[in-house]
Amino acid sequence: MKKSSRTISAKKSGSTTRASAPKRTARVSAKLWKSILVPTDFSPASFKCLDYAFTLSEMFGAKLTLAHIIVPVAAPDLVYGPVSWDETTATENAMKRLNEIKKERAGDRARQVKVLVRRGHPYSEIDQIAKDICSDLIVVSTHGRSGLRHLLLGSVAERVVRHAPCPVLVVRENEHEFVR
Repeated sequence: MKKSSRTISAKKSGSTTRASAPKRTARVSAKLWKSILVPTDFSPASFKCLDYAFTLSEMFGAKLTLAHIIVPVAAPDLVYGPVSWDETTATENAMKRLNEIKKERAGDRARQVKVLVRRGHPYSEIDQIAKDICSDLIVVSTHGRSGLRHLLLGSVAERVVRHAPCPVLVVRENEHEFVR
């Protein structure tokens, strides 16, 4: 490691003192990210996010985990007639779609891509998955809602950023594309 020297003048004794200060350099490891988590809701914004995630995974040789969170449906008591919600079917459909994405995008790296389906509140499940798999990066999309829509629907991406155990890359749907 190179050291740079700075000359500091000492006025009391009239002598010159040399102090060594280490030169700070940034080093980027080839294995910066070993595990990348990509939550998806199968929206166009999340598909754009997948482009970034697969590119980063290839660049860094990182394992990729695709996840989908099934939000529990609460039916109010005022609903007339039976409300049917088959969680098993929803889980199977999500798993099928994730495996299709894996097959289409991963190619010969498919063994390095894992798929998960969980049930719960998206932001808390995403953060828990990141902890469970020791994720080094979360790549999440945002729909870019603002105003009343943001207030009513909230922002999963915003909550993930606030609570995530690792860095988060937020990909906006309508922005400049860095990967293709």
